[in-house]
Amino acid sequence: MNLENKDNSVPMQQTTESKSRRMLHVAAVLLLLSFLLFLCQLINLGVFNVGASGSDSLPVSIRANSQADYSRDEQALLIPPIDGDILRQIILDMTATGSPEDRFATLEAILLSPVPTMTPNYPTPAFTRTIAPTPTRTFIPTIPKTQTPTPFFTPTKFFTPTRTPIPTRTFTPTYTAINTPTPTESSPMNTPVTEEVLPTETYTPTPTPTPTETPTPTPTFTETPTPTNTPVCMLATGGISLSGKNIEMTITNNGNALVTITGINVNWPDVSESQSVSMITFNGVTIVNADDPLPPSDYPSEKNWVGTQNDRELAVVESKLLVLLFTEDLQPSGYSITVTFDNGCTMSEGN
Repeated sequence: MNLENKDNSVPMQQTTESKSRRMLHVAAVLLLLSFLLFLCQLINLGVFNVGASGSDSLPVSIRANSQADYSRDEQALLIPPIDGDILRQIILDMTATGSPEDRFATLEAILLSPVPTMTPNYPTPAFTRTIAPTPTRTFIPTIPKTQTPTPFFTPTKFFTPTRTPIPTRTFTPTYTAINTPTPTESSPMNTPVTEEVLPTETYTPTPTPTPTETPTPTPTFTETPTPTNTPVCMLATGGISLSGKNIEMTITNNGNALVTITGINVNWPDVSESQSVSMITFNGVTIVNADDPLPPSDYPSEKNWVGTQNDRELAVVESKLLVLLFTEDLQPSGYSITVTFDNGCTMSEGN
C-alpha cells in the first residue's frame, strides 16, 4: 500500500509544478506586452521630442533666487520699566514700620543698583547678523505734587437774623403845686404867698390836698419789657427733598459752638387716612418713634425723644442728614419742616 501511494504522488507533484510554470510564463508575457504598449503611447505623444520654443517659455523664472532663513531669532530678555507712581502708591497703602518716604527711597536705591545679567546659549547661526546695542533706560522717580486741601463746603443758604430796635424808656415826671395856708389876721406883712413851680416839662397837676397834708411829688414810670436778643444763627440747609416715603434735609453747623435739636414740627398733606409719620432719624440714628397719623406733627410735645441727647447734637463745622419716614409714598408738594435748636435758632424749609 505504501508503494502504491508513493508512485501516485510523484505524477501529482509533476502536474502541479507544470501548472505553476505555465502561469509564470503567461504573467511574464502579459507584463512584456503592457510595457510595449506603454512605450508606444509615449512615442505617439512625443515625450522624447519635447522642446520649448521662445513663445512657449515664461518671461521670468519661477524659481526664487533668494533663500529663506528658518533659524530662530535671538530674543532680548528685557524687563519693561515700572512706573514709579505705582510703586509709591503700593508703599503708601501698605502698613509697615518706618515712614513711607524712607521705604520708597530704599526701594529706589535697590532698583538703581546694577543686577547680574545672563547670556542665553543659543546655537551659532550660519549667517552673520549685526545687532544694534539696546539703549539703557534710566528710571527717574516722579515726585508727587503737593496736594492743596479742598476748601470746606460753603452752604448756599444763610439765615440772616432780624434785629429788633431797643425801645427808649420815657420818663414823665408829675409836679404838684404846694400852697402855704393863709394866717387868720390880715396885714400887709401877712399876705399869703403862693409858691408856683414852673417845670421845664409838661406835667399834669394833681388835686390840691388838705392843708394838713404835704404831699411829695411822685414820678410815674412807664414799664417797657426788655426785648429778647435774636440769636445769630450760623446754621444752613440745602432745602428738603422728597424720595419715595422719605423727606430728607441736610443741616450744617457753620457756627463756633455745638448745637442740639430741641424741637421738630412737620406739616404734611392729609390725603390718605392710612398715611402717617412713622420715624425720624438724624445721621442714621432714630431720635423719634412717631406713629402720628394726623398733621401737623410736633415733637417732643406729641412723642418724646428716644436715645440720648448726643444723638440730636450737631458739632462745629459738621453736616448731618435729617430724615422723616412715612408709611406711604409722599405727594409731590405740601410739606414743611421747622427745626428748633437749643441756642434759639429756628430753621424752616418747605416745597
